[in-house]
Amino acid sequence: MFRLLAAAGLFCACASSPLIRSDDAEFHAAQERLAATEERVQRQAASPAEAALFLQAESFYRYRWTLQLHDGRAYALQTAAAVLDFGPFSALASGNGIGDLRLQAYDGAAQLFEAHLARFPQSALAPLALWRLGWAYRAGQTEAFPRGSDAVFTELIRRDDPLLSPLAAEARAAPWKSQDTAVALSVLPGLGQIYAGETLNGVVRMVLAAGFTALMVAPLAIAARQGSLGWQRLAVSTAGFIGLQVVYTTAYQDAQRAALEYDEREEAAFLAAHPSAP
Repeated sequence: MFRLLAAAGLFCACASSPLIRSDDAEFHAAQERLAATEERVQRQAASPAEAALFLQAESFYRYRWTLQLHDGRAYALQTAAAVLDFGPFSALASGNGIGDLRLQAYDGAAQLFEAHLARFPQSALAPLALWRLGWAYRAGQTEAFPRGSDAVFTELIRRDDPLLSPLAAEARAAPWKSQDTAVALSVLPGLGQIYAGETLNGVVRMVLAAGFTALMVAPLAIAARQGSLGWQRLAVSTAGFIGLQVVYTTAYQDAQRAALEYDEREEAAFLAAHPSAP
């Protein structure tokens, strides 16, 4: 047990930095898009208060950097939590740390874009707020918002904006993946990744889940037939159970990442095909 505690502590100390790498291409691209939007907002906003609110929302929407949910620290904590049933390890293992900010940024953007539309419904920036909101809802997690992506794009179409309304009609038909669905499908580890287009990733997780399940069940089945468990079979079965727990936990968290990145790829492909889109 002491060795396991020491290993978990070592992994915690060696965790990757929460700072965004200076060479992160995704972050730099997001900064460039934010700067371009800021110029438009300064031209069209009716007041400094409106500009500030829109740019607050845009900064959440553009909070993008290369997302990696799991490192050695996460696996060590999840294994330690499964082995020891120790409360602090379980609490640490249940979250994604800095990755949570990346996953939930779109929820913050949606809340602020909705606030902008409520306060400035007839603003010249309202069509752009709806445009951003439609994409943000697709990549968000929270279910408490008053509407969804399709409803937002439909409202934008009704606004008859010369640039964004035709784009909204096409965007509404673009494919996307729900993080909630990806998580729900992860009741079978790997199925959420396959849903989000990462077939190899999903198959590997399915194979690992099947392997650990067999490792857990086979010794117990043999013991039931022979009428003798023994510490060796118990140890093997316990190892299978611990491995299965880790596979389940990492599968559903990684499924969220896979769905988010699918949606961002679809948005990027849409923008590449429509250079006039803001």
